[in-house]
Amino acid sequence: MNKCFISIVCAFMICACATQSQQTTTEGTAIGCAGGTIVGGLLGWAISGDATGAAIGAGAGGLAGCTGGYLYADNLNKRHQELAGKEQDLDAQIQFAKGVSNDTQQQNRMLATKISEFDQKVSALKAKTGKQKTISKELAAEKKKINEELKNARNGLAIAERDLNNSKAFRSTQSTPSPELDAEITRLENNLAELRKNSNALAALSQRI
Repeated sequence: MNKCFISIVCAFMICACATQSQQTTTEGTAIGCAGGTIVGGLLGWAISGDATGAAIGAGAGGLAGCTGGYLYADNLNKRHQELAGKEQDLDAQIQFAKGVSNDTQQQNRMLATKISEFDQKVSALKAKTGKQKTISKELAAEKKKINEELKNARNGLAIAERDLNNSKAFRSTQSTPSPELDAEITRLENNLAELRKNSNALAALSQRI
C-alpha cells in the first residue's frame, strides 16, 4: 500500500510541473491526472489483486490522465506561440483559425465520449439499490468529477472564444476579402457552438445529482 501511495503522489507531482508559459493548461492537467491516477490504481488492483498492481496502474493511469486533461488548452497555447510575430500575416491567421478549430473539434469528440460515460454512470447509480448513504457518496464523487470536467471545458471555451474574436478583428482590418479565412472563422464558430452544447450537457448532468 505504501508503494501505491508513493505512485499516486508521483503522478500528482508530474501534473504540477507546469511552467509559467503553460499556466492555461494547469487546471486541465490537474483534473486529468487525478482522474487517471484513481482509475489506473483501481484497474491495477482489480487485475493483479495486490498493492503492487495498484501502484503500477495508478502511475500509468495518472500519466494517461495528464495527457487527456490538458491537451486542448495546451494545443491552443501552442497555436499562439506559432502565431507570435506573424499576427498581420493573412496565411498565418488562416492557419491559426484552422488549428484552433481542429483542436476544438477534437475536444468535442473527447467530451462527447466523457458525457456518455458520465450519463451511464449517473443513471446506474440512481438505479442502484442498497445503502443510500453509500450510493449518495458515490453520486457526490461523480458530481465532483463532472463539475471538474465542466470547469475545464468552460476554461477552454473562454480561450477559444477569445481566439475567434481575435480572428474576426483581424479580418475586419483587411481591405481585400479572404474567402478562406471567412470559411475557417465560420467553421470555428460552429465548433464553438458544439463546445457550448457539450458544456451545457455537463452542467445538466451535474444538476441531475
